[in-house]
Amino acid sequence: MHYDAKPLEYCEEETKSFAKKILIYKKTCFRYEREYRTILESSDGKYLPIRICRITLGRRFATKTKTNEATENGDFDANDASVKIARKFAQKIRKSGGYKELPEFCAYKSKYSKKTQKIPPNVLEVESYF
Repeated sequence: MHYDAKPLEYCEEETKSFAKKILIYKKTCFRYEREYRTILESSDGKYLPIRICRITLGRRFATKTKTNEATENGDFDANDASVKIARKFAQKIRKSGGYKELPEFCAYKSKYSKKTQKIPPNVLEVESYF
């Protein structure tokens, strides 16, 4: 990964090299995740098709600061920041038309939850909340 505080600047003449850069770029504030990515290119210069199966939102998206049994066992609140962000991603994925099914979305219920939990697909339905 390449970490930088500044966003990358797009250069239209270098679309392919920009795509490679963006695939390994993250803002410096996410360095704590210690993420690794593998990018494979075939001998003819084409990238392998990628299908995103799961999107996990980190603890910083959680709005609750206390965790307890009720929080961990309760449903995701439609007003939680993590659910709102996941819903926006889902909406963009639906509009793109590239996926027959949405990827699974997971998030922490609170900033101190020990593990992520799946956000139910019905919570991601845009029409239900607008």
